[in-house]
Amino acid sequence: MPPWITWTAPADGALVRGTFEVTVVGHDLLDDSPRTLLQGLVDTDGDTTDAHATATIVTGNGPLPVTAVATDSSDNATTEVRTFIADNLAPVLQVTGVVNGGIYADNQVVTFGQQDLHPGTTTATLDGGAIPSGTLVTSEAVHTLVVNGTDQAGNVATPLSWTFTIDKTSPTITVTGVTSGSYYNTNRTISFALSEAGGTVAATLNGNPFSSGSVVSTQVAYTLVVTGTDLAGTPAPTVTIAFGIDKTAPTISIGGIVNGTWYGIGVLVAPGYSATDTGGSGIASVTATVDGVAFSSGNPVTGPGMHTLVVNAIDNAGNPAVTQTRTFGIDTIAPVISVSGVASGAWYGIGVTVAPIFSATDSGGSGLATVTATLDNVAYASGTPVSGQGLHTLVVNATDHAGNAAATQTRTFGIDTTAPVISIGGVVNGTWYPNAVAPTFSATDSGGSGLASVTATRDGLAYTSGTSITLQGAHTLVVTATDVAGNTVSQTRTFGIDTSGPVISFDVTTPPSGSAHNADFHVKATATDNFGVVSFTMTQPTGLTDEAPSVGQLDVVVSPLALGDQTLTVSLRAVDQAGNPTVVTRTFVLDRTKPTVSIGAPANAAWVISSPLALSGAATDATSGVDRIEVVVDGPTPGTNDSVLTLNWPAGGQAWATT
Repeated sequence: MPPWITWTAPADGALVRGTFEVTVVGHDLLDDSPRTLLQGLVDTDGDTTDAHATATIVTGNGPLPVTAVATDSSDNATTEVRTFIADNLAPVLQVTGVVNGGIYADNQVVTFGQQDLHPGTTTATLDGGAIPSGTLVTSEAVHTLVVNGTDQAGNVATPLSWTFTIDKTSPTITVTGVTSGSYYNTNRTISFALSEAGGTVAATLNGNPFSSGSVVSTQVAYTLVVTGTDLAGTPAPTVTIAFGIDKTAPTISIGGIVNGTWYGIGVLVAPGYSATDTGGSGIASVTATVDGVAFSSGNPVTGPGMHTLVVNAIDNAGNPAVTQTRTFGIDTIAPVISVSGVASGAWYGIGVTVAPIFSATDSGGSGLATVTATLDNVAYASGTPVSGQGLHTLVVNATDHAGNAAATQTRTFGIDTTAPVISIGGVVNGTWYPNAVAPTFSATDSGGSGLASVTATRDGLAYTSGTSITLQGAHTLVVTATDVAGNTVSQTRTFGIDTSGPVISFDVTTPPSGSAHNADFHVKATATDNFGVVSFTMTQPTGLTDEAPSVGQLDVVVSPLALGDQTLTVSLRAVDQAGNPTVVTRTFVLDRTKPTVSIGAPANAAWVISSPLALSGAATDATSGVDRIEVVVDGPTPGTNDSVLTLNWPAGGQAWATT
């Protein structure tokens, strides 16, 4: 007989959730401990050979089959299956008739339940009191609905806690900032609101969408329309407001007079005034006074002196016009002109500031309107210095505010600020001349007044143009010219006359002309002149360096080595300030080549028995020539008892002889 199995677990088909434990025990008549196990599950006691098997099962959702097998020692086996229904899903609560946060304008039926595979129980409270599903809610209030639920498996739904409102009362609209039928002269901030919070309110201004709190600034007529609906959908009564903005002050017009104008005899003065308003609100009032007394437009004003017209206006928006004031008067006396600073027909020269001053006075009461002047037909301001050369004409006019003209004043005068121009010929300033000179001079005047005098001095004495000057030395010529306007100018010329050239003197250290040299030597000289030497140079040969410290001195080193053998002519040239030249020369022989000497008798290495001994030979020199010959004859012992003969060299000879 096979074993049988007993279960410690929910019944077959039971709902389970979460974690639960299943225990099975195997029984057999002959085997006290048939091997029992739960297929696919782990035995919690770890022994899979005994008659007990326990497993902890974690559930999901849906059918959950569990299989138990018991096998006895004879391998007789019994298999049993229990199927559980796993449900770990919480139910979903459902409400109809209202929504969380909903607002309603009429009664609402509230129903509730749950959605679940194994529905359980669902309960609800409204404002704390239990209600059944399908309850009709009628009271106006904010209501709180709380719904709870549990399914058959014991899963608890997430509670619902909703609020909803029943509002059956229509809202109202309030508007601030403007009132119907009014005009304003300032910007308006218009605000509007619904009496119930959370509703919608909208507005149009002249048909265009308009937001609460916006500023209306443009001056025009407006129509504001405001509508609203509360959260329950109940509309508020529409509000319509007609208003206008007029920020433009009225404009006052005055005719018949010009502000600040004076009127003479025979002129009728009858001021007229009016006001206009373009802002839209219209004119409320226009008033006027003359000299503080109420005045009607168009009435004549008489009497001499100043008068003041004041006109005011205001529009229906309260905008005051800019007060208009006009002053005017009557004057019948002409002004009087005075001119100073110039005399008519006068001329003015260098150093004289010519600045005519003019003014005018008026005793008629209106005061001066204009005082104008022209100088040579160009506008002229009083006191302005006049500097233009030539004749000028000043014309001054004046008028008063009544239009009366003063008698014109005219002044004619001349300005010559150009000094004469002196011309001097025959000499150049700072120049020396080697012969007599005859300076000439003249003057011209371009300033307009003409020459008054032209005079000259030479070395402080009166001098006539073109007079010959022969006296040697430095001279100063001063020429002065004056024009008719008194402008004076002077020109000065300094010059000199020197007819003799410089004197050149060689220094005692300079070799004489014709001397011969085979080593460097100096050529030193000095140039002097009564009126100064301007240059002193060696003109031949060129390229040698002058070591003298100043003009008038010369120190040149002549190097035979550098210049080579030659007969050298040195030329010195000095020039004075007048250009007179002086030239001197010296000749030197440069010779660094030795003479050539030969011995003709006796022959070289010859023995001579005759006495006296006859000696002869020849000598030549291509540059400076042979000066002398020295003949040395040794004694019996070399270096002792030598005989030295010096022979003078004949001019033009080449042979020598002695005994």
